[in-house]
Amino acid sequence: MVGEEAGEGLRWFPLFQNIEGRFALIVGGGSIALRRTRTLLRFACRLRIIAERPRDELAALALEHRGRIVLEQRPFCPGDCAAMGEAPVFAVAATNNRGVNRAVGLECAAAGIPVSVADCKEESTFYFPAIITSRYVVSGVSSGGLDHRAVKRAAARIRAALEAGDGGTRSTT
Repeated sequence: MVGEEAGEGLRWFPLFQNIEGRFALIVGGGSIALRRTRTLLRFACRLRIIAERPRDELAALALEHRGRIVLEQRPFCPGDCAAMGEAPVFAVAATNNRGVNRAVGLECAAAGIPVSVADCKEESTFYFPAIITSRYVVSGVSSGGLDHRAVKRAAARIRAALEAGDGGTRSTT
């Protein structure tokens, strides 16, 4: 594919950003939102989750991490992307409703907020990678939304290499 082959002007640049104390917005309460929440809890950010009907596990995480997670049990509304007085460092649209995910993506794009739209890579301005961590290493793996199996295999290989080195590796996707 043009533009995605090595040396031909890759489109997606991996970027590591300091998110300490900043908040990330997650819209949705299902399995993808739960996975993203668990991943982000390993980093020093705060989370704002808007979910009409969050899974029990997500609600439990919000209770357990009260100081870091604000869970709003209600539908997404226009203006929610920056409603806390500061724009989120990024947003994840992960509902089971195409219209809501699209609305989150459009609102974030208009406000210049990076957004990952779980059900539409074309509406995403970033991809949430597979994350592998060890004591001193954080690795993110993505295929630009093209091959989730390849990402899973690559993440497993990186995880195995890091475990062979320090034994303290954790991974999530």
